[in-house]
Amino acid sequence: MLSLMNSGETANVKLLPNEVKLIRIEKEIDVSQIKSHVENGEAAYVSIIIHDGEKNRKL
Repeated sequence: MLSLMNSGETANVKLLPNEVKLIRIEKEIDVSQIKSHVENGEAAYVSIIIHDGEKNRKL
């Protein structure tokens, strides 16, 4: 399911330096063209990688 979540558009979130914020990202995934797909589900504790030019940060 995580590979389906990684497809499509990215989620853009802007934080100021030292800003802490709880962020919930909800995404509808079109699986109509996928032969063998999950019917439903949810994911928690998903790794998030922040890209800023050449810098990367994994949360």
